[in-house]
Amino acid sequence: MNWEIAVAIAEIAGAIAVVVTLLYLTFQIRQNNNLASGAAQRELMTGFQENLDRIRSAPKLFQHGLRDFENLSNVDQLEFQMIFNHFVDHLEVVLRMAERGLETQDNVNIYGDICLAFVQEPGGMKIWEKCRPLFFTLSRGYVEGRLADKSTLPPRIGDSMAWWTPDMPAENNT
Repeated sequence: MNWEIAVAIAEIAGAIAVVVTLLYLTFQIRQNNNLASGAAQRELMTGFQENLDRIRSAPKLFQHGLRDFENLSNVDQLEFQMIFNHFVDHLEVVLRMAERGLETQDNVNIYGDICLAFVQEPGGMKIWEKCRPLFFTLSRGYVEGRLADKSTLPPRIGDSMAWWTPDMPAENNT
């Protein structure tokens, strides 16, 4: 009988150890997921800050590119296009993260609105039309879908942020 009691106690102790181990692993996985999500968010914000730094390094070029892309030199057109493309590529990253549950729809809409505020400007639309086939599928679909439904569009950057584009005349979107 003593052996039977010892075996039963060992089985109970083993079962408790398995449950404790599973609980510990669950905690560790959640903690690692939170750390990974936080790292992804930091990386996303760093990328967005780098995009803003590109604008800060060439504010006049950015303003003129949005307003009158066609009259920029070829070199300036290329530089403006590179600044613009980084914002669309950043939106692609946000959309991919959202597909994996690592990004919220609110943040998708924020980054999407920023891209769309640029796209709606005359120079932004020129770049969009020129580069549309080169953009990744998710960002292209997102922007095209939003452009097709005018009710979802944010204000143009020239209408909403005069401090970004102080020498751009505000135009109506009608």
